[in-house]
Amino acid sequence: MTIKQASINIGESKQARNQICQFIDDFRYEENKRKYRLIDKEIVDTGDVNMNAFLVAIVDYLCYESSMKVPKWVYGDKYFLKEPYYYPDINGLRFVQLLASPPSFPFLMRNIYTDGSILQRV
Repeated sequence: MTIKQASINIGESKQARNQICQFIDDFRYEENKRKYRLIDKEIVDTGDVNMNAFLVAIVDYLCYESSMKVPKWVYGDKYFLKEPYYYPDINGLRFVQLLASPPSFPFLMRNIYTDGSILQRV
């Protein structure tokens, strides 16, 4: 699944976590020389600016993890949040997310906090 298709699916009210996990799995299991095709097309607006930024941070992170060139569209101003975003957005978890958020520049520079479990796939 491409990141563009994942964003389309999320925008159509399909479960975000399932779509994100499927994209991450597909990206990590793809041959290195073919990975770029999964991220070369910009995401489609999901209807949620926070989710859009989160998807873009995942792409940025996976490129770093794979020592790949990051697509230029990832650095669009619309993908940098002014207000903090917590994923998942559960009030009781916010403090934990602040402490446990992966020390990953792609997320922090976009003002996104998560426990990082979504990136830990088997």
